[in-house]
Amino acid sequence: MPEPSSTSNPRAAASAKLRTAEQMLEDYIKQRKKPLAELALATLLELAPEHPRRHDYALWVAEIDREVAEQSRVETAADRVRSALALRDVAAARDHLKALRLLDADAAEALAGALEQTAQAVAQDASIDARKQRIESLLVAGEVNDAEAEIEALAEHNVPKVSLDFLRRRLADRRAVLRQQAELRSLESVFERQLERRHWQSASDVARVVGDQLGDLERASHMLAEIDRQEAAERRSRSVQQGLAALEGFLEAGDCQQAEVALRVLRGLSVDESALASYRRRLEAM
Repeated sequence: MPEPSSTSNPRAAASAKLRTAEQMLEDYIKQRKKPLAELALATLLELAPEHPRRHDYALWVAEIDREVAEQSRVETAADRVRSALALRDVAAARDHLKALRLLDADAAEALAGALEQTAQAVAQDASIDARKQRIESLLVAGEVNDAEAEIEALAEHNVPKVSLDFLRRRLADRRAVLRQQAELRSLESVFERQLERRHWQSASDVARVVGDQLGDLERASHMLAEIDRQEAAERRSRSVQQGLAALEGFLEAGDCQQAEVALRVLRGLSVDESALASYRRRLEAM
């Protein structure tokens, strides 16, 4: 014969309702839905006023608020850790993790790995930044070979290619500048020797090389100006010496008129009057 259904068995139906009420209550407690849990508890107690776990259920429902508040504190502490990690503030993240561990060790452990990964990444970035600063200092100081070694060492780390390309361009540019500076110093040395020897054309050739090949038009202009200045000074010096010699000859020959002309020419060359005083007295005595 078939077993009677729960609808035809009042005790089985009541038992099924009771199990359903228990399950709903436990679900609401787990979900921390206090209003629904309170209704489910009231329904359960209507079905079984002397339920053997009624005191446990009542306690769990009453503790939902406390558990929710506690979970909120845990989530808030965890959010602080995550926010600090997002900002790569390792020190703050460690402090927040300590506070979280006091509330929920499991939640803290779940974030500990992320913290260590961030700490390692920050340390590596700091090392990379320090190496980049050293590279820049070496480039400024003209230590291009040491800078190149640092760039190649940096390439072994997880550095974006665009950063390495930028540093290599900086290195190439700095080398070019240093080569040009060395060439300019060499040409300036040749230029000074040519000036000392009064080889004006050779000095002018050097100045043109500086302007045309090195592209330093300003320096080339200064060189040419210096050639003009010294060449003009040399011409004046020769003119003065020739004028003094002519004046001396006219005085010895007693040619007052030519001596007077020669004296005026020397004054026009801005010869100091003290240097002409003796000649003027000799002319006045003639």
